[in-house]
Amino acid sequence: MYKNALKEDFIRVVEDLDGTVESTDTIAKLKTKIENSSTFESDPDFVKTLIQNCIDERVSRNEREVILEKQKIELAKLQLAQLEKEIELQTAKNKALSLNHAAKVEEKQSGSYKEIPITYGYTQDPFKNRSRNFKPEIKENYPQNLERENKNCYICGDSSHYTRDCEKRFKPKESNSHIHNRINANTLKVESEKQNDEFAHLQYVHIFVENQPVTALIDSGCQIPVLNSSLIRVQTPSEEIITLSSCFGEQRMVEVKPINISLNQLSPGLSVRTAISPTLTEEIIIHPSVYAEIKKLGHTQRAMFY
Repeated sequence: MYKNALKEDFIRVVEDLDGTVESTDTIAKLKTKIENSSTFESDPDFVKTLIQNCIDERVSRNEREVILEKQKIELAKLQLAQLEKEIELQTAKNKALSLNHAAKVEEKQSGSYKEIPITYGYTQDPFKNRSRNFKPEIKENYPQNLERENKNCYICGDSSHYTRDCEKRFKPKESNSHIHNRINANTLKVESEKQNDEFAHLQYVHIFVENQPVTALIDSGCQIPVLNSSLIRVQTPSEEIITLSSCFGEQRMVEVKPINISLNQLSPGLSVRTAISPTLTEEIIIHPSVYAEIKKLGHTQRAMFY
């Protein structure tokens, strides 16, 4: 009966049996309180089912937390991959700019004269005002081994001219705004916002199940009503067992029993085949057609009084 049960399961069972739990209670004391309770003496099978339901609910809750943690890890991986791509792109840009700057410096130092580096504050030609009489002498004494044999333009790649003589040097670059090849890093956020909007439009109604008031969730996707097992006592095991699948892909074998559902205590009820789930977070989930039918019965009963 207590297989796989933890202390938190015993605490919850004692509280459900209207018992008191003290901070110093051990598992042995909690077991004693459960077995000495009036409910256990009158209906031990119900207490056993209650303990198993608490265990199943805790296990299901832990599984959901693991799935949520995995989703957070996947999202962090996507964000990290996006950041790494941005870093690689920026590194490539910096490398290209560095090579372009080095090429420009080489071109200036290999020409017919030298310029003062830009790091001095501004670019100045020391021979700008030189006399024309010096040109033949400079050309004659210029070291021939420093002249480049092949011209190479770093803009268009042509070897017939230098970069300074290229016609495309001051040509504006074409915009690439029409190319949509960026990765949308906000996809998960958008989906999360959509999911929040869907949760905001959930419809809850107040109905009666076996003459007990409950809050029902209207879900057009459910194929059979699903009731939380804590709201009903299972006296005898059901002969009908089905496999219940959740929206998270979880599957569980549950019993199916005819349950009386009504709009209120005065209106006639509707007997509906209902799945009994120990791990359901809502009190009951019903299809809109079921709610429409019990509303119809309730309105018919009201019309008879008038």
